[in-house]
Amino acid sequence: MANQEQLDILMQGVEDWNRWRKEYPDILPDLRGANLSEANLRGANLGMVRIGWTIFGANDLSTVEGLDTVTHLGPSTIGIDTIYKSKGNIPEGVRIIV
Repeated sequence: MANQEQLDILMQGVEDWNRWRKEYPDILPDLRGANLSEANLRGANLGMVRIGWTIFGANDLSTVEGLDTVTHLGPSTIGIDTIYKSKGNIPEGVRIIV
């Protein structure tokens, strides 16, 4: 289950999220089970975040940092709309199975 406090910080905006990540670099955020549909993730640092059963829908992942270091603890959903919004520019190392 996602850490609600961490999820709330992410949903406040990327600037708040990235500031929090810099202030607490030793915390490994837990976004398991989070619904991130339509969340603005542009430029967000998701490095070392734990996900699983996480929903990415209508997100632009092209500028998200650290996607190649995310820990997958279970399957997550990435919508075709996310691939379109990202214009196919999802960082190498991120595996998308369709």
